[in-house]
Amino acid sequence: MNLKRVFLVFLVALFGISAMTLYQVSQAVQRKEKLLAEKQYVLQQLKENKRVLKAEWSYLNRPDRLESAARSVLDFDQLSIENVTGNVKAVPEPLTPSRPLARAMQRGDQPAQNPQKSMPILYDAKAETETGAP
Repeated sequence: MNLKRVFLVFLVALFGISAMTLYQVSQAVQRKEKLLAEKQYVLQQLKENKRVLKAEWSYLNRPDRLESAARSVLDFDQLSIENVTGNVKAVPEPLTPSRPLARAMQRGDQPAQNPQKSMPILYDAKAETETGAP
């Protein structure tokens, strides 16, 4: 009978330990599920915020709204190519010829004469320093 009692006490203790372990695991699972639900709620809120921000960004980046905002803030007229370049024909021809033409002139070669263009003026730095001209 003594062996039966020991076995019965052992079974009751094993059952008690199993019940406590099961309860602790159950509580841990419930805490994890609650944490998971909170995280999912936060994630859903962030997705909703992202969707709203994308919609606002699309609304704010409409070309007609940007154009009117730029006109009111920057206060400039629409540019044309003439405003940027000005009168191109009024720009004088450069005074110094290109290097190949200058070398040809120094060697004594005559460039092909074009009656529509004037003869370029050769820049001579040595002559300028000798005469003192600016």
